Amino acid sequence: MIILRRPHGLSDMSLLALLILFGAFFAGIPANVRAAEAVEVWWPAQNASVQGTQPFKAIVSGKALSDYQMSWSVDGGSPVKMYDSNVDYPHKEALVDVSNWKWNSNGTYSVSFIARDGSGAEIARSVVSIKNSGQAAAPAPATSPQAVTLTNPTAPALTAPTTGATKTVTARLAKVTSPLVGARVSGAQALKAVVIGLPLEGYKMYWSVDGGAQNEMYDSSVGGLHKESMIDFSKWTWKGSSPYPITVVAKNADGAEIARTSTLVYVVATPAAQTSATTADTAPVAQVISPEANVQPKLYVDPNNPAIAQASAWRQSRPSDAAIMDKVGANSSGIWLGGWNADVESDVRKAVTAASTQDAAAVFVAYNIPGRDCGQYSAGGLSGKEAYLSWIGKIKAGIGSGKAIVILEPDALTLNDCLSETGKAERYGTLSSAIDSLSANPGTKVYIDAGHPQWLSSTEAASRLEKAGVSKAAGFALNTSNFIATAQNIAYGTEVSKAVDGKRFVIDTSRNGNGQGETWCNPSGRALGEKPGLSTGNPLVDAYLWVKKPGESDGSCNGGPSAGSWWPEYALDLAKRASY
Repeated sequence: MIILRRPHGLSDMSLLALLILFGAFFAGIPANVRAAEAVEVWWPAQNASVQGTQPFKAIVSGKALSDYQMSWSVDGGSPVKMYDSNVDYPHKEALVDVSNWKWNSNGTYSVSFIARDGSGAEIARSVVSIKNSGQAAAPAPATSPQAVTLTNPTAPALTAPTTGATKTVTARLAKVTSPLVGARVSGAQALKAVVIGLPLEGYKMYWSVDGGAQNEMYDSSVGGLHKESMIDFSKWTWKGSSPYPITVVAKNADGAEIARTSTLVYVVATPAAQTSATTADTAPVAQVISPEANVQPKLYVDPNNPAIAQASAWRQSRPSDAAIMDKVGANSSGIWLGGWNADVESDVRKAVTAASTQDAAAVFVAYNIPGRDCGQYSAGGLSGKEAYLSWIGKIKAGIGSGKAIVILEPDALTLNDCLSETGKAERYGTLSSAIDSLSANPGTKVYIDAGHPQWLSSTEAASRLEKAGVSKAAGFALNTSNFIATAQNIAYGTEVSKAVDGKRFVIDTSRNGNGQGETWCNPSGRALGEKPGLSTGNPLVDAYLWVKKPGESDGSCNGGPSAGSWWPEYALDLAKRASY
């Protein structure tokens, strides 16, 4: 019971009117809205300064993308639907051109993100304030934003908040030629980039760091035609030894974005004073030092890793955690392929093309075998052998002549006891055919998943590998998505290798820094393991890989969201406990 006390001097009629007013107020707010949780906005971050075209990204934690729809709006304008994206991590996304947002003279805008369930009821909402850093002082505020329709190779056409004139933008490939991903830089140094297939006069190019203001680059023909900008890295001190993400954006004559790429660099102390980057007429003495220990430029570091977006979102509100999260985003990790890829060939080709700009190999995980996971947390897969091999063919086509490592079907060999003998034979044959298809590409290495030391005996693992055609593959993979210590995997893998004619293997070290926990599913107290790389010091171990993306949930267990969903706090905990 709620007891109301009449304020001194308030008449009965006045009190009644007040009660009616409060009742009307609360009655006007649907219960599901009052109880709604917050949308987790990955980009743009609160108070971020943005320019040009920006990828708005957000999720409702703990919910599958299919369970809700999301839209964004600016300053209370019309909502614009966001689309599902499974590029590396499930989220909602919209490509938004803010260059026409000029109606607020102070350049500050309020962006709302609203999630609704299948019935249209609101289930979550968040609002972020952003600054359009590309906006010049406006003589008079416009009454509404103008619409821009963009065409992106992996996303549908999108519109800005209200209707108006539209223009079409064709996406192209941008490439940073210096510094490379993982490079250590100091003093004043040239950032060099180019849009492949376009003359320099056909576009302008801009760079930014950590999502900050964009800086225009100039044309250069020294060492080949490219865009260039001298950067004084000695002033980059706000992240200490953590990596700095540099984004490069190309725009056409209309100011519309046509290409975007990124690189990551580490800044080291400048040994002596350098010439100012903004006043030098000639290039000052600068040095690109070898990549940081254990950061392998030959494995693709994806600038769209959710850990990078998470660190950026936390940079202002949780700076210490953001620096720790950088440990995750700075390293290569697996790109999982499955039924969530609407156009798997296009997605693979995009990743391989991006990896080529780093002269690196992309790491893919093919995870779509019929009868996947024996109906457990990650159940699913295609309907049969024919459909599966057609899907594998699309992956092969997407890789083409590029460089790639493919981890073939985690658990497909170890979790086959739910199948009949006929079913097992068909699975072995399906995997063997997949190896034939993928290995036909000269730059593709295939490793069949073989579980971990505490699953199958080395003899049984070898037997299943042979039936699946390991003799035709580069080797086998161990510890995928698991936590067994590296030394145990090496000992076990060596025994398996002896039984399969000396085949080499790779180890997933993404979460095995503290060894195994009390359970296989989201155990607490774990840590990042060895950094991914192709130099292991063991002739039988081809690579340490982060096959599992640190921070992606194993399933709806131990407080985790659904399998494959991004779980930032778990990623943070792994990074906090890492030995580096």
